[in-house]
Amino acid sequence: MFNEYAKECLGNVLGWWRSRNLFQEQKVYQQTVQAALHPLAPCKHVLVDARVGSGKTRTIVNVLNQHFTDPRKKIPLFPTDATVNNFYIELLKWPNKYRSYFALTRPEVAAKAAGIFTSTDPDQLRSRLEAADSANWDVRGQDADEVRSSFKAELEMTDVRTKDGAPIRAINRGKLTSTYRRWFRTNFPGKQHLMPGAPLRALRLTTAGGAYLAEDDEGMPRNPIAKHGFDERTGNPFDNAVVTIDEVHNLLINKLYPQQIRRLRWHLATASNLTLAGFTGTPVLDDGKEPLPRLTHELETKRDQLTRLVQGRSPEALPVLIGIATALGTTVVDVDLLLGKKFREVRNLEGFVCSYHGPLPGQTALVLRGSPAEVCERAVSEAVELAPVGAARYFRKHRETLKDRDAQRGILQRYTNLEVAASHIMQSWYFSRTLASPDEYVPKLLEVANKVVNGTKKTLVLVKQHSGHQFFVQLLGHVRRRERAHFGILSKREDIEKFNDRDTNLRGEKYRVFVGETGECGEGASFFNVRKLYLLDAPANATELEQRIARVDRGDGHRGLPEHERTVEVEIACAMLPAVLRSPLGSWVWRELMGSAASACSPQQWKKNLQKTQEAVKCFTEDLSISRSSSRCLFHLRDRIQAMDEHSDNDSNVERLDAETCAEQKKAIENLRLKRGMLERLGQMDDAMLGELSRSLCTTTVDEEILREELPSRCAAVKEVHAPLRAVAMDASFCG
Repeated sequence: MFNEYAKECLGNVLGWWRSRNLFQEQKVYQQTVQAALHPLAPCKHVLVDARVGSGKTRTIVNVLNQHFTDPRKKIPLFPTDATVNNFYIELLKWPNKYRSYFALTRPEVAAKAAGIFTSTDPDQLRSRLEAADSANWDVRGQDADEVRSSFKAELEMTDVRTKDGAPIRAINRGKLTSTYRRWFRTNFPGKQHLMPGAPLRALRLTTAGGAYLAEDDEGMPRNPIAKHGFDERTGNPFDNAVVTIDEVHNLLINKLYPQQIRRLRWHLATASNLTLAGFTGTPVLDDGKEPLPRLTHELETKRDQLTRLVQGRSPEALPVLIGIATALGTTVVDVDLLLGKKFREVRNLEGFVCSYHGPLPGQTALVLRGSPAEVCERAVSEAVELAPVGAARYFRKHRETLKDRDAQRGILQRYTNLEVAASHIMQSWYFSRTLASPDEYVPKLLEVANKVVNGTKKTLVLVKQHSGHQFFVQLLGHVRRRERAHFGILSKREDIEKFNDRDTNLRGEKYRVFVGETGECGEGASFFNVRKLYLLDAPANATELEQRIARVDRGDGHRGLPEHERTVEVEIACAMLPAVLRSPLGSWVWRELMGSAASACSPQQWKKNLQKTQEAVKCFTEDLSISRSSSRCLFHLRDRIQAMDEHSDNDSNVERLDAETCAEQKKAIENLRLKRGMLERLGQMDDAMLGELSRSLCTTTVDEEILREELPSRCAAVKEVHAPLRAVAMDASFCG
């Protein structure tokens, strides 16, 4: 078995490194990935299944660093522009050969990254940079953009210049030129080991599947990096490359640019002489679309899709595909699309997986009562009731979206937070009335704002843009002023650096609260030393929950705090309907009383309607003996209405009432003064119509639906499907 062989080899490599004190600042699970993907190792395609927050970016840097002199181009891929930019900052942070190369060629800019006073003498700067070569560099502030841009250009090797500013052509026809090699040896004697073997360019996933693959009129790549090592026989710009993919599961879920993502998958699967490392903390992807009965099967399917994607075509199949492509005068991707099914055999996963899901490194927080079941149970037990005006709006939106179940959940979730759409609430009239009476219009947001203001711990609040991010920032400031509290609030992604500054804001001394937009502050964002996390939108699936908690649960994420302060509490805000509306009986009465008005009435009028609903339900349950807890309570009410009808047919199967009881019940109903025809319409419904009515009623909020059963069940299913992948990891005995 390959894993037995891998175990022996990894043990020898790690032991050899340990004996020479190499890479000992790294954790064992980072070392095993580095060893498995060593240029001399037989593993060329590896899925790195590492816990979210465990330092995957550092591991990516390690993998690229050991391929520094490899003549193949280096293409690290990331899901967003923000994570691309963050990669270059991380590459400057940790000691590696790319950073050392940059210090040689652009010492005046590298000095800013290293925090060294800029001197006019380049040789003196290089000497000081060499002394700082083993230290971590902290790139931030106003110089960060300049340093990152210069570093990026230098690693692409498309703008190499002499001391006098004359351009040097470093790459020609996909290879380093002799002119460049000679220039490097002449200017940096004794530094031959710091001359890169090929350019490096970090790309966003959609760019890699789009502009990077663009061709000119002759069928050659337009991108200068893509030209490096390009093989005209195959026509694949990912041939002869070292590719790392952060959050590789995004190749299965991209919604905005599906065509680019598909093209990227096809080209990676058929690339020759490719080293591919796919990194993810969530290899078993739950997107929330599949219902629970089919969830396990769907998760297994996606897990297998991801592993096949990383494996690519077998070394035996690729030469055949290339031969056919050459004979037909087309690309290997086109041949694979036509004939690929004949070559897509199911392969054993041994040798293709590294996995780690143990404790995070460094001074890391303990997530208190952080299991999905505990977090969800606590959220439901502390749920906030919607006010009558909010319940009216929620009911209206529920009814409007009945025919579009796929969109219903996302739409309704917004109205557990806000009484009107996020695009409306910031308008002057809506804004002023909501801020004047937040308990009526946004009780769920107000509850969280009060908790934040009355708290003392450094806090992160995550809320979606369309669920009220902008308004919540204003509401929190309003409550802070009302309570005369004193703490700073940040809400923009570019301010994360200020929030995370351990020198000035370790415990939130300057900025205690960060209100982040969930999408903007998702994958790739880290928040340090946070003690409280509030999620204002219930995560729709297991992947979302894990990713959101991981924003504050990071490796070494609580450095600087004493051990007793290294804890995080997670709270999910949950909204529920008023008690009387949680049964089909109350829901039906409320919906009938609403009529065509969504929330055109004043809050006071909606309170009266809710009181009237309570009176009607009390009448039906006490005077008509209808059980409100029964799922068939509307059927029983219909039968009772028909029984009271003195014109009912004698042959009817409906229960007959004596005259005195009938009169009493009619009197009780008349005293309710319900809408005209309301009970008559119910009495005329047959079982089919009544069943459809019952199914269309709203008795719970989408928050409750998610948090009571669905989210805990999804998390449990993901854990179950994930287990076999972890078991087959080649480094399981080291990282178990």
